Amino acid sequence: MPETETQIENIELVRQTGNVFWVGLTGFCAKGERVAVRQDEHKSGYECLRCMDRDKRTMEGKDVSVITCEECKGEGTRPKAGNANLTVKCSDCDGRGYLPCPDCKGTGTSTGIVLPDSSKSDAMTGIIVSIGPDVKAYKLGDRVMFPSYAGALSNIKGKNKKTGVEQKIRLRFIQEGDIIAQLYGELEMRSFDGTQLLYTSE
Repeated sequence: MPETETQIENIELVRQTGNVFWVGLTGFCAKGERVAVRQDEHKSGYECLRCMDRDKRTMEGKDVSVITCEECKGEGTRPKAGNANLTVKCSDCDGRGYLPCPDCKGTGTSTGIVLPDSSKSDAMTGIIVSIGPDVKAYKLGDRVMFPSYAGALSNIKGKNKKTGVEQKIRLRFIQEGDIIAQLYGELEMRSFDGTQLLYTSE
């Protein structure tokens, strides 16, 4: 399966303009009988319930799952005690605006065990963000399931220079005929021992 990786600096918005899906300054538009699917995020089933392992930052040379500092609301500064007109560096987060998740101590998992990226399988579900002119059965916004081997994968990584937040978008370009099923309702994907499970909300 062809795979590409693109590095983009200063991503602030992921947006949709008609049939073009934008990540930062780069737009993606499917051609022919292809659809572009934004893959769902991988879930191991062991994520910390507080931080959900969503925001990783490098602290002291290692990746740590963080939460927004509650004292300064992510600003890094707060009013000085006794003088609300002055601001001082937040002592809780040391002016960063975030701190390691206290529930999982930054591991991102409820068990405290860090799961390597190599153990994470790709989600086989996602939402259509662009459709080629020859696609007949699907439209933008449809949720679909597809085989793990189908199409070409494009990994787009971006980093917001102001906040340091890294954003990862996985776009898979697949033929209309490779779609296994259209999905309805709310689904939550979990992976256990290499097997993917889809949980419904009921």
